[in-house]
Amino acid sequence: MANSGQNAWLDLLVSRLGAGRATDPLGMATELEKALKDSKGKLLLKQVVEAFQKWMVDLNLARNGLPVRYFLQHQAKISGLADMIPPARLIQSYRAALNRRQEAEQPLNARLFLEGLFLEYRALFAN
Repeated sequence: MANSGQNAWLDLLVSRLGAGRATDPLGMATELEKALKDSKGKLLLKQVVEAFQKWMVDLNLARNGLPVRYFLQHQAKISGLADMIPPARLIQSYRAALNRRQEAEQPLNARLFLEGLFLEYRALFAN
């Protein structure tokens, strides 16, 4: 799914999400907010949330022993991450991501929104 060039933000997102519990949610939010601002309207917060949601779909698929659908080149990484997350927590987080997608249409502050999203993601890996 990730391409070079105009989708550098997607490569950034995927590499940071791939860090699992070592993810730096605040740093990732800052980097993606900068990408949003630098794109001058070409990249929308909604697109970032949609990509995050697709990552969550792939985690759920991998956790259930199915092949990933969106991030094919990262299947091994996603499968490894999915094995670290309790199934109930993963499903709950996916449902929350669905709500976040609606909220992404009119956030008050993009960075705070992203920080919350990525803090929730990192919490998936808590013991």
